[in-house]
Amino acid sequence: MVQGDIVAILKKEKRPMARGEIAEKIGALPNNVSRALKILVHYGEVKFKEIDRHEAKKLCGARRRIKLYFC
Repeated sequence: MVQGDIVAILKKEKRPMARGEIAEKIGALPNNVSRALKILVHYGEVKFKEIDRHEAKKLCGARRRIKLYFC
């Protein structure tokens, strides 16, 4: 039950998290997490903020823009 796990981890962490970070925490494949996040965002269970590559590099060393998800 990936969707329930995603909501639980986001509520537990109380901070925005990237898809890969969520996948690592719940032990799921990133592609499965992406599909579940898309559904959760559609139904308003989860929100996201997209950050540009400059801010992403400062936050987590990413080289491209990323979405951070939160409840």
